[in-house]
Amino acid sequence: MRHIKNIMKRNRIIFILLYFVSTLYSVSIKTIDELKIISNWKFDSKWSCAKNIENVNGNIKLYFDSSGMNDMALYRVKVGNINLEGMTKIRLLMESHSSKSFYIAVALVTEAGNKWWELPIKEVKEGENFIEYKLSEDLFATKDNGWINSLQISGENNIKEIGFVIYPFDNFSGVVILKNFEIEIDPLIILEKQKEEKMYEEFESFEDDNPWEAALWSGASSIEYSYEIVSEGNRSIAFKYINSGEHVFYWYFDKDKDISYFDKLRLDIYSPEENAKQIRINFMTGKNFSWHQSKYYDISPGWNKNYTINITEGWTPPLDTFMISGIAIHIISIGKGEVYIDNLRLKRKEGSGVGKIDWQKKFKETFGRW
Repeated sequence: MRHIKNIMKRNRIIFILLYFVSTLYSVSIKTIDELKIISNWKFDSKWSCAKNIENVNGNIKLYFDSSGMNDMALYRVKVGNINLEGMTKIRLLMESHSSKSFYIAVALVTEAGNKWWELPIKEVKEGENFIEYKLSEDLFATKDNGWINSLQISGENNIKEIGFVIYPFDNFSGVVILKNFEIEIDPLIILEKQKEEKMYEEFESFEDDNPWEAALWSGASSIEYSYEIVSEGNRSIAFKYINSGEHVFYWYFDKDKDISYFDKLRLDIYSPEENAKQIRINFMTGKNFSWHQSKYYDISPGWNKNYTINITEGWTPPLDTFMISGIAIHIISIGKGEVYIDNLRLKRKEGSGVGKIDWQKKFKETFGRW
């Protein structure tokens, strides 16, 4: 009887461990839903043989016609900002309706420098084709290295676009359907990100009607709340301006805030226009109510999520974080436009005692019923 109980106990432990591991890996797959939104796509028909893009039942159909020229078809899709950290694989499922085989390459367009990192070409045959890239290998090619697939992505953090290049290598027209595109992330990186996220506290969610103002003298024209372009909660704030320049939007606090226990400010930014923009954060601090300015940061078109600004260095003059009485967000742009801001939060300094995960307690909460 004792022998049977020991076996049951051992099997229960094994099952718990398998459940824990499978749970980790089940959250490591991310489907890129932005690829299903047709407005995020564009193709070049001037110097490539790309002809059209359609969304059919949530799948993207890519049309090309190389008759009369042996050329490639180029398509690009905006994906906001996807962090490269911990990414291990890219997988896609494509269905070809062409009797002739052709080749396709996937490229990652990074935020910094708008750089194109192209992966090796893969053959696409008639019917469904499952394509996988292991990013741990030196697979990337760039213009700088003569398009030789021998590089790792270096010095880059975020992907803003994904490119697809079709190489027909023959004269014919065809269509291919992108049915799925997903990335795999190391689950240990996910745990680290979850741990880091617990270190952040809400600073401004834009759910309350805090008294934000537009500095009209700077070309800032108005402030509105948006219920459509939102990264967290029910609404974001839209800063609008009418000309080129540095536009200022500010909020004076009713009561001073002490942010000396924090070291980073994180926010989500959405820029609907293609033109280049920058952002700068100013804090009003101290008894003299002086403004302290961060450096300028570039904003990419589309979503810039988890945009992080260090509040312990890089400020002019150095930031006094003990007595904060106001915040100003500066948007630098060419021409009129708008920028959406959401989900401002502050990160506690390491060792502050906030955000630490009690893994023993977490394990008991997850598996205590056993």
